[in-house]
Amino acid sequence: MQLVNILMFLVAAMALMSGVVVVLGVGRSERTRALWFLLAGIGITTWCTTMSLFFMARPGEEAIADLYIHITYTAALIITAGVFGYNCWVNRAGKVASLLVLAIATAFAIKFNLEPSLLYSNMTLSASTNNNLTNADSWFVYAYFGFIGASITAYLIALAFQIKRAANKNLKNGLTVSFVGWLVNGIIVSVFAMILPVFAHDYSLSWVGPLSMGIVLLTVYFSLLRYRLLILRSNWLAIVSYAMIFILATMAYMVLFFVVFTALFKIPNPSMSVLALNVVMVAIVLLLLPVISEVGAAIKSMIFVRSVDMVYIIKRINRLAGQKVDLKNLAEFLADRMHFDYVGFLIDGRLWGSEKIDLADNELVLISKMKHSTNYIWLYVDDALKPVFERSNLAAVAQMRNARGQVFGHILIGRPLGEIEFAQRDLTQVESIVNLVAAIVDSGEKKVCINVNGQKVCGVPESEAKKISGG
Repeated sequence: MQLVNILMFLVAAMALMSGVVVVLGVGRSERTRALWFLLAGIGITTWCTTMSLFFMARPGEEAIADLYIHITYTAALIITAGVFGYNCWVNRAGKVASLLVLAIATAFAIKFNLEPSLLYSNMTLSASTNNNLTNADSWFVYAYFGFIGASITAYLIALAFQIKRAANKNLKNGLTVSFVGWLVNGIIVSVFAMILPVFAHDYSLSWVGPLSMGIVLLTVYFSLLRYRLLILRSNWLAIVSYAMIFILATMAYMVLFFVVFTALFKIPNPSMSVLALNVVMVAIVLLLLPVISEVGAAIKSMIFVRSVDMVYIIKRINRLAGQKVDLKNLAEFLADRMHFDYVGFLIDGRLWGSEKIDLADNELVLISKMKHSTNYIWLYVDDALKPVFERSNLAAVAQMRNARGQVFGHILIGRPLGEIEFAQRDLTQVESIVNLVAAIVDSGEKKVCINVNGQKVCGVPESEAKKISGG
């Protein structure tokens, strides 16, 4: 059970983090629905935590175990109300139904906490087997679990109707992913947390219900990331993504460690202290990975500063075709992959850069009016701008032109990483990437497939195909 307890704590962390990030990251128009999701997240966190603590309780700790039971049953009602509201708070009937479910859940919680004997009559704590409960012989048991089951069925039906009425393919696909997650979770919870306890009087596998919440949290996360069922600001979406990866990596490591440990040492159940130590160690390693990656990237950039992975860059940029381009993220990507300490886009007097630099509005105006040089797209840095470039560590400015040859913006490039001068760079690759970016940002021209370094790359603007392929 120790591994199960660790996994339930991790699912609890995932649920709480997801709920908080969604509330902080959505716009004002979707804040109420996000609050329902936060309510569900708090319920899942509480449910997983207190159920895990109950299974960890030992003989002689009946008083605290009784408190865990109270909180666990109450948390299940909180989850029911929160999940129902999150899935149904999209129209007037759904709002009324959500408030009704919340009111009924509150009434059940009050009734149970005032008379806990209505749900269970006895508990069994054991040092060698799973702890268990004995259901009360009461109408309340069937009413309590029946209400939760009916609510699960109702929000699944509501989701199915939402899929049927979805206005576009993207929304339909997102709702379908969400529906599958909630359906799988609903089946697992119904079997292991309701049917077995009520009819077989067996709570030994009830922990499967809380763990299955990890499945639905992942499908909700994927629907937010891929289909934007709730529009989260990109910085908050990045936070929830990093946290999800962190938690999933920890869970995968713990399962592998448990399997290897029990196989090598023939110990069927490693102690909680051993598992907890491993959780701490894997957390430290995962926290250090970004630092190691950054240091490694910096060293690699200085060693292989002339090496630009054209195929990867072209494929990555071409994925943006037909989409709304996030210029800041694109600038960060180009600065990293082209080995410059800065890349920025200057369009209509506004600057999107890979990082903040010290440039005043009047200086941006001067840059946008720079004279053309003899080096194709590169602009001439005159004496008035040289101090500005030195202060901001800028090395060059290139024009961005559309398919008609008209200038619609500029790309600002910082100094190359490593001990080399900008003039020594192979400008052909950089020019190709600049022109490709310009075509993607401003175009709807025909896209073709080309061969780059022996690899087929599709989606390249026709006007840039010959330059990039070297033909």
